Amino acid sequence: MKYHTKITTLEEFYQTLYSVPSRLTREIATPQSVTQKLLEKLDNPQQSLRSVLVTGSKGKGSAAIMLAALLQEAGLNVGLFSSPHLFDYRERIVINDAMIDQPDLLAFAERVFTAANTLEIKHPDEFPRFFEITTAIAYLYFYEKGVDYAVIEAGIGALTDATNQKAHCLSILTNIEPEHLDIFSNLENVVAEKSGVMRRGIPLILGDLPEDIDQIILDRAAALQVPVTRFRKKFITNNNGFYPFAIGEHVWISDSKSKAENAWIALNAFQKLGVELSDEKKVDALNSVLLPARKEVVSEKPLVVIDGAHTRFSAKSLANYVAKKRPSSPRQQVLLVSFSAVKNIQPVMAAFPNVDKIVVTQATESRSLSPADIQAQLKQLTVLTKKPKIILIENPLKALEKTMQQLKSDDVLVITGSVYLAGLLSQQFR
Repeated sequence: MKYHTKITTLEEFYQTLYSVPSRLTREIATPQSVTQKLLEKLDNPQQSLRSVLVTGSKGKGSAAIMLAALLQEAGLNVGLFSSPHLFDYRERIVINDAMIDQPDLLAFAERVFTAANTLEIKHPDEFPRFFEITTAIAYLYFYEKGVDYAVIEAGIGALTDATNQKAHCLSILTNIEPEHLDIFSNLENVVAEKSGVMRRGIPLILGDLPEDIDQIILDRAAALQVPVTRFRKKFITNNNGFYPFAIGEHVWISDSKSKAENAWIALNAFQKLGVELSDEKKVDALNSVLLPARKEVVSEKPLVVIDGAHTRFSAKSLANYVAKKRPSSPRQQVLLVSFSAVKNIQPVMAAFPNVDKIVVTQATESRSLSPADIQAQLKQLTVLTKKPKIILIENPLKALEKTMQQLKSDDVLVITGSVYLAGLLSQQFR
């Protein structure tokens, strides 16, 4: 098992990156341990970075982007590692809003592929895969470009995630809910995995958690002597349905509660890092943040909202947002959905019990449930109060085209269920 190392085009890079099949379990080797060995071959660039590790079941990407924007507004050179990408793989590795360029990506990838090929492995699961390679490229790139801070969004979990190399100077845990149960089996294991973001003595910014989970995290933090800044703010809407957020004498306006909560996390993380910035500039930084495919309104009449929600809480948050934005009496509410092959569709569908029509598609052939499989699950659901019309259109671009053609100005369309679907279709409105 070896990577091709002579790469001259992006196409060759992608072919090489995807040439090694996914690891099915974490029993023999974890992404964290594999990446650790890979980074050792590269002289541990992550150890020389000031990095912030961000994890959580939802909001981690938004919080990471907001924190990076605040640091950048303060005049710092800021690396941002995030996943998954929406439009272009290079979105995952960014410095000051600029994606890694093609020559750099190919050059750094060649070095990482070469290092991977020199690893001594006893089992195929110990060989680096897609995310471990990408993480190593990011750490090496940020180090050699001399960033002041690297904001690192974890992939899945934290304890065994490739990004967690025990080198970060600040930990962020946005929230926890049951997810990735195909890997972690139950909520107890999810809590253990997410809480692994903590390092002994390193501060933790903790988002809004259910009381029982909150106490578990606090107990573990105490055992590790981790100072914790806890979410303790209530956001109340104004008459226009927005969420005002006072920052000193200035006010930032959020169009959703979840975005306001993520901003609170980012601002408290920024403060913990001790970077100076005026309150006015903090507002400017938050206003500069664009979050495509996150409660993204791409059309007003008809109302079309795109969001990659795929968990119960994120879907409920999306449904509440749509309820505020939609006409008082929409003619019909339509969902255009795709779901990952390892996701349970019930939590998302429960957030939209009164949907009139569901258009089912397949975001990616390799990672998504087939429309027929989704249809079979939809017919078994008891959370839908109506009997919505179900339409299967396998190609997502054709699904969008046909759905848009049939919408009236007072209809509502919500595109959700999959980050990959949200990213693909968001691009069609640009």
